[in-house]
Amino acid sequence: SSSSRACAHPSSPWIRKEIQPRKSSKSFTAVANQAPRSRVSQPPVVERVALDSSVLLGAQRHQLIAAARLHYYTGFWSSWVVAELVRKRTEWIAERAVRDGCDRAETRRRLPESRQRINDFIRACGPVLHSVDYEDAPTDALGWLRDPDDWAVMRTAISANADVLVTDNSTDFPLGDVRNGVLILGSAAFLRRLFDEFADAGADVRTFLRRSAPPWSPADLLREAIELGSRGERVFR
Repeated sequence: SSSSRACAHPSSPWIRKEIQPRKSSKSFTAVANQAPRSRVSQPPVVERVALDSSVLLGAQRHQLIAAARLHYYTGFWSSWVVAELVRKRTEWIAERAVRDGCDRAETRRRLPESRQRINDFIRACGPVLHSVDYEDAPTDALGWLRDPDDWAVMRTAISANADVLVTDNSTDFPLGDVRNGVLILGSAAFLRRLFDEFADAGADVRTFLRRSAPPWSPADLLREAIELGSRGERVFR
C-alpha cells in the first residue's frame, strides 16, 4: 500500500512494522500453573484495536498509547485519523484565540508551541500504531452511520481487521455494540476491560507514564488544558 512506501524515516507513522504478540500476564500464568489440568485458564488474547481521533485527543490518550507501546494490544490508525487529529487540534487553537480576542500577531505567536506539541504526540504514536489504508474497506455496509465523515473511521477498523474500535464519539457510534464485526467501546470502558484482562497492565501503564519524558508529563497536559480553555478542561481533565 501507499502507507508502506511514503516515508523511510524511522519515526514515521506510515512504516509497516512487524506486530509482536503480547506475552500473557505473569498473574495469568501463575494461576494456570496452579490450576488443575482440566480447568487451566487460557491467557488473555491480545486484540487488534483501531483508535479514533476523539480518543487520541481525549483524557485517556496517554494511557492508550502506553498500553499499546507495552504490547497489551495492537493499535491501528490511518491517514484519515491522523488528518482529523491535526484538523481538530488546529480548530481548537483557533477557537481559543477567538474567545481570547487575540489579534493576528498573538495568534501567530501561539501557533509554534501548539504545532510542536502535536508533532511530538504524532512522533510518539508513530512507532506504536500501525497504519492501514482505510480505502481498502468497502462502504456498502456503513449505512448505519449518519455522518459520512465517520465512514473512514469505521473503514479504518475494518481494514485493520480490528476486534475493537475505540472512540469517544458517542453521538454517532453506538458504544457497546458490535457493528461490521467490530466491538465499539469508549476509551474508559476499553481501558477497564484491558486492565481486567491483563492483571499487570494498570501498574505497567502507570509506571511507564511516570518514567516517560514529555509529552507524557503532567506539566505538558496542564499547558494544553490552559491553551484549549473550556474545551481543554473537558478533554484533558
